[in-house]
Amino acid sequence: MRPAVGIDVSKGESHIQAFRKQKDVFGRILNIQHTKEGFREFHAFSQKLEREVEQKPVFIMEATGHYHLPMIFFLEEKGYEAIVINPYISSHTRKHSLRRVKTDVADAYHLGQLFYKEEFETYKQRSQQAIKLRQLTRQRDSLTDMHTQIKLQFQATIEKIFPTYPKLFHKFFSKASLQVLESYTTPASVLETPKEQIANDIYEAIKPARDYNWAEGKADHLIELANIAPIQDIEEGLLINLNIQMKLLEQYLMHITTLEKEIKTVTKDMEEYHLLTSIPGVGDITAADIIAEIGSIDRFNNPRKLVAFAGVDPEVYSSGRFTSSSNRISKRGSRQLRRAMYMAAKCGLSGKVNGPLQAFYDKKRAEGKPFKVAVMACANKLLHWIYAMLTKKEYFINE
Repeated sequence: MRPAVGIDVSKGESHIQAFRKQKDVFGRILNIQHTKEGFREFHAFSQKLEREVEQKPVFIMEATGHYHLPMIFFLEEKGYEAIVINPYISSHTRKHSLRRVKTDVADAYHLGQLFYKEEFETYKQRSQQAIKLRQLTRQRDSLTDMHTQIKLQFQATIEKIFPTYPKLFHKFFSKASLQVLESYTTPASVLETPKEQIANDIYEAIKPARDYNWAEGKADHLIELANIAPIQDIEEGLLINLNIQMKLLEQYLMHITTLEKEIKTVTKDMEEYHLLTSIPGVGDITAADIIAEIGSIDRFNNPRKLVAFAGVDPEVYSSGRFTSSSNRISKRGSRQLRRAMYMAAKCGLSGKVNGPLQAFYDKKRAEGKPFKVAVMACANKLLHWIYAMLTKKEYFINE
């Protein structure tokens, strides 16, 4: 029986409990700081255990955001085998204990014992390139979510100040629309300005996409919108709030653009990225999101594990003679991968650009599946294709 070491990782420190075999504790609990000296002490402790049992121990810990990564890097450097488990698994098994104790020392002991009770796979570390890509894509997703919230707040403010303005441009949040709005924030500012000046300002915002005649037409339209707007005294606080929101929109967009350039730089030499972009409906950003979350396809030895990692596998409930006919997806694993796969499936079905996926979708709809259920089934199917493409290094064939 292999020796095991349970590691309870927290911010900047770890509690470590070693076992020669099940329930055979080696030494006292070790508490180390995540410093050079702390890891040196930890290495000496591990070597002592290895010499006594004449076998390399296996190390088991929970995934704790980014706090466990220094420990993983250290173990990988020293050639040790590490297992990283989902905190849900350890929490679920801990509840079966008669005594409900939650301390760092107890958690380290529990993790070490868990190794002997369950079967776990060795943790496969992502490459530095994949780690960097995941950081970039997640930062972009986070900024995009905040950018969306600011856009909603900005539109709500405009509807209080100049409610008819969103009708001026086809895309309210286009660069030209925001540039014109910066000069003509209220209906009164439009009515106080000569038409020629308004036309010139609009032309400067949209050239060279449109000519001056088009700008003159937009100027007439803007004056018409200002005339029908409910003109009233605008609170100074609303105008200040609007200016702040406009600056935030500009800053968020600038940062998102910078991140997208960084993502393209990282992915330009990645073979997996170019394989994924061969799938109709999978764009540059979506492909980067998928690669960032999957990491190396070698981390999964069959496609079902990849599907489970994305959380798009259906839950199964069957007991006795009863088998549920309404099974939801598990929604466990990577939320980012699940969202990327849903978008990839929807884009592949949009305009029927992905023939095989469209055929699969039509089959599911013919079976009576609702729209979202059929789309998630397509996401599941896409993941199976992606697994095959990445393992065989083959491009997608759209037939």
